[in-house]
Amino acid sequence: MRNALLGGLCMVLAWAVGSARAGEADAEALRQELAALKEKVAALDKKREALREEVRKSPQLADLRTAVEKAQAAYDEKRKADTAYTAATKADQEAASAFDKLVRTKVEANADAKKLLDDIEKNKGDAPEAKQARAELRKKLDDVRRTVEKGDDAEVKAAREKRDAARAARDKAREAEPLVAARKAVEEARKPLEAKLKELEAAKPELATISKERDELRAQMREIEKKLK
Repeated sequence: MRNALLGGLCMVLAWAVGSARAGEADAEALRQELAALKEKVAALDKKREALREEVRKSPQLADLRTAVEKAQAAYDEKRKADTAYTAATKADQEAASAFDKLVRTKVEANADAKKLLDDIEKNKGDAPEAKQARAELRKKLDDVRRTVEKGDDAEVKAAREKRDAARAARDKAREAEPLVAARKAVEEARKPLEAKLKELEAAKPELATISKERDELRAQMREIEKKLK
């Protein structure tokens, strides 16, 4: 009886091991299929971009593009001439830079961050395991940084409030009527350019074919990714 039970147990264990190996083999096959699909999508993206670049170089777009450039140049000039906006932008940049510098200092002094940085250093190399470990550790390091950024440290809180106030002042200055009108002129100039670009792209059936094939491949990728979860 005892021998029969032991035999049955061995059979169950052998089945479990075999199932685990089979499952891993299936997962590896799916990962390889996913990688192959990604390569195909990347190749299609390259072809699509080459075709779009041909369209963008069309002489039919020259005058429309010039109109956009002139409108953009006019906006840039108004922006530079607006002393209130220029001052607000400078203050915003300085406040944002000071906040980032302070956060970096606080993170560098954080015990958890120090340990994560040491662990990242220990996982050097191009091996998949090392790359995965570094990616996970960097994600944790980003979490530490976000905690510091949003935390209640008095210095960080004061710098954050100063940054937010400077950004609000910049946004308010940006809404001055002359700047709004100049930006609207740029938007209006872009509309006929974008419309003509779409028209020229539609005249290239290769682009539609590539887009359709790309969408089908990406749908297959999503299905594989679901299975791997």
